Amino acid sequence: MNGRISASRGGDTLTRNRNLLARWTRAQDDGGSLELQTYFDRSGRDILRNGGRFSIDTYDIYLQHNDAPGGKDDFVWGGGVRASRFDTTGNASIYFKPPQRTLLLANIFAQYGWAFAPGAKLTLGLKAEKDPYVGTSLLPTARLAWKPADPLLLWTAVSRAVRSPTPFDRDVVEARNGVPLLVGDSGFHTEKLTAFEAGTRVQATANAAFSVSAYYNLYDDLKTLGITPVTIIPLYWENAIRGRAYGLEAWGDLSLAHWWKLRAGFSLLHERFRFARGKNGFLPADQVGNDPPRQATLSSSFNIAQGIFLDADFRYVGPLTHPAVPSYCELGGRIGWRLTDQLQISVSGLNLLHKWHQELPTDTANQVPRSILAGLKWRL
Repeated sequence: MNGRISASRGGDTLTRNRNLLARWTRAQDDGGSLELQTYFDRSGRDILRNGGRFSIDTYDIYLQHNDAPGGKDDFVWGGGVRASRFDTTGNASIYFKPPQRTLLLANIFAQYGWAFAPGAKLTLGLKAEKDPYVGTSLLPTARLAWKPADPLLLWTAVSRAVRSPTPFDRDVVEARNGVPLLVGDSGFHTEKLTAFEAGTRVQATANAAFSVSAYYNLYDDLKTLGITPVTIIPLYWENAIRGRAYGLEAWGDLSLAHWWKLRAGFSLLHERFRFARGKNGFLPADQVGNDPPRQATLSSSFNIAQGIFLDADFRYVGPLTHPAVPSYCELGGRIGWRLTDQLQISVSGLNLLHKWHQELPTDTANQVPRSILAGLKWRL
């Protein structure tokens, strides 16, 4: 598939993508299964104005075996290998050193679910991931679920995750008039997260359900811009920020009638980030946590008549602080008509309350406008 992205600044971009996926699955008599998947993807883009070019070929193979002895406990194991070869042609403003690389990412994993009591299950898992830049990372997880009664589910979990370095972290160079302004850091390593979660789900009635969950996340070695002593530039990527985030998420479903359903949700978030001891940066530490502290949604689905449906959704997004972006409310809607089992037409509206609203800082390029879309869906 080829495409063209038009831009008012920086010139148009030509895109191209080819991919092929093959999957083989075998079911076993005891309820287990074996799955093997291979994947190839070729992607690229050419920026017409300044001559920049990027292409990447990705080869992936993945194996997973699900074992369900007796249908009570379960055991899952598998692994995969992904090879990615990229080739870049930079320009005077941005380029990679070296311009070509072949990166190999491999992983193995295992997970065991132990139903140790009626309505209770403990799930333990471990994944080992070998990254081409930093070596092997161990990613454990543990989850406990308890269902004391049919309408009620309680659960808690702890897990560890990482974001591995990419060529943009290690190899990139951004320059102006031949002077490097930003360079990758050969010592940049993984960003780390330890996540603690707990929650409950209640099926209050046949027509009403709700869920509440809380989380506490610890972050370490997060990415920021470091400063070269004395000269300031070039700036460079480094692991220098740590912090925490905690919050609450809730949602509920309510069927008022067989033709009318409501869904509501909200979230609260508190973040605090700081530089690690002895570290500082070009930007303040809270630049990695500029997220809305409050969000809420309310959606409604109507089946007006046979084959005719109306959906509406209202959302509130709280303000950003660093840099500042005001909060906003928006409304979306969609009306559709299923003419036949194969043919459906629809009209959708996005951001209907305002001519435009701001979601990100800086200029008018980040103003999201009101839009109306017509759709035609035909299924063979």
